[in-house]
Amino acid sequence: MCIRDSLDLVEACEGEPVVPPLIADIAGGAHEAMINILLALRGRDQTGLGAYLDIAMIDGLFPFMLSAIANWVSHNSVPKAGSDLLTGASPRYQLYRTSDSQHLAVAAFEERFWQRFSELIQLPTKSRSRDSDPGLIRKEISDIVVKRSARYWQMKFKGEDVCCTIVRSLADALNDPDMLKRNRIVLGYNPRINLLSLSAGTELARVPDYGEHNRFFGF
Repeated sequence: MCIRDSLDLVEACEGEPVVPPLIADIAGGAHEAMINILLALRGRDQTGLGAYLDIAMIDGLFPFMLSAIANWVSHNSVPKAGSDLLTGASPRYQLYRTSDSQHLAVAAFEERFWQRFSELIQLPTKSRSRDSDPGLIRKEISDIVVKRSARYWQMKFKGEDVCCTIVRSLADALNDPDMLKRNRIVLGYNPRINLLSLSAGTELARVPDYGEHNRFFGF
């Protein structure tokens, strides 16, 4: 999806697709390999037998297209960019521009989230039904959200169970107090992400610095 220069809707871009960053390498390769290795180890613990693992990046990418595959299996056409319920077709699962050119990400797909979201932004009652025209509802919400700043909407939804958030930049995310407190992302010359979820008081072994052990391999 892309965001038009005008302040109304989020809709699919025309033209060539953009290249996503390392999706195949990490999501299709590393994560799939890690999951299969752990499953194989668990299987060995239970049966005493080893396993041959066939890790292909393409296999690991298909789960991220589950919604499109479900449409195809149901004899529907494969959704075009931005036309699936979870990629822009629904006003309940959408990006809306704020008055300061930031964006509100809405994922109020379930009815209870949607009704509370509608109340908070004061969406007209007639537009809250599933039978209402999605395009018209998107336009109405866009017109409401764009009148206020990202800060306003952040405070409006604070403490509310509505599945909404302001789209944050990478810098904002990395400097978020909650992220810093969790200490999962370690920045520096050799940045790393700690995926282990250890119990309180457990010390995580120090990760070697970049090139620290090169001498052992003759580099």
